[in-house]
Amino acid sequence: MYICRSAKPTEVNGKSFLDALEQGRHLQGLYHYEFNRIYDYLKKDKKEPQESDIRILGVVVTGTAKQLQSLNGQPYLRGVTLGAIVDKY
Repeated sequence: MYICRSAKPTEVNGKSFLDALEQGRHLQGLYHYEFNRIYDYLKKDKKEPQESDIRILGVVVTGTAKQLQSLNGQPYLRGVTLGAIVDKY
């Protein structure tokens, strides 16, 4: 899985996900409850969640038609649904 910020994609792995989750738990923002809920769900009865506790069920990918074309035919895609197309504003 990749997260694109600006022009350079950043690979997201289990460790970086858990790091981001931990950072979110310490923020007192709008999603503080959700970060804690996800953290508690993953850790279950352990002291803290492990990378092996993470299961990726799906991802949301955004981009231009040209950018998304590079995903066509990739073996890791199981199903694709085009959600919405909007004109660039």
